[in-house]
Amino acid sequence: QNSEEVIRAAIRILDPVTPVPPEVLAAVVKEAFGFAATVAKDEDALAEAALEGRRTVGSTKRSPRLLLTEVARAAEERDAAQLVGLVTASQAEAGESYWLIRLLQGRSGVARDTLHSAIARALISVQ
Repeated sequence: QNSEEVIRAAIRILDPVTPVPPEVLAAVVKEAFGFAATVAKDEDALAEAALEGRRTVGSTKRSPRLLLTEVARAAEERDAAQLVGLVTASQAEAGESYWLIRLLQGRSGVARDTLHSAIARALISVQ
């Protein structure tokens, strides 16, 4: 893939204009794993439900790796079928299912200033 496209996708995922609504993510987790996820004040509940669902359902074969560009596209389009496909393809290892939901919620854990500083450093190093 084009590196500029991948970098743009990473930025859109780490700093989304509008996160995927919690109700959409709850429906996605339920459809992907048959595991009811409630929308609660605890924002981690959806991410934890996705990880628990992934662990419970397991995986019979290794799914292809998730691509940043696919995640960014599905998040922006709010396409439920694409989101279900991504969540279903996620792995329990390293908490991929958990972090995927957090990213879709707009909760990367990376402070906006840190993200902007990293982009600025990258741009300076390219000169």
